[in-house]
Amino acid sequence: MRGFIVGTRRDLEEALAFAAEGKVKSQIRKAPLEEINSIFADLKAGKIEGRVVLDMTAPQVGNYARHEKAEALTV
Repeated sequence: MRGFIVGTRRDLEEALAFAAEGKVKSQIRKAPLEEINSIFADLKAGKIEGRVVLDMTAPQVGNYARHEKAEALTV
């Protein structure tokens, strides 16, 4: 099942039963925000299966978040 916009209450109950039985497998991929342009290109080309979640956290250096304009890390 890829998704649908119509259906009966019984259809919904059956879909939820499939999910409860573990028969529904979601395809979710996490990608860094820097890949947004290639992700949109793939989306427009129909190459995306499932969902892509953009990670908007700052890139990490050691245990500290890196900021491009920072001159030094502060603790």
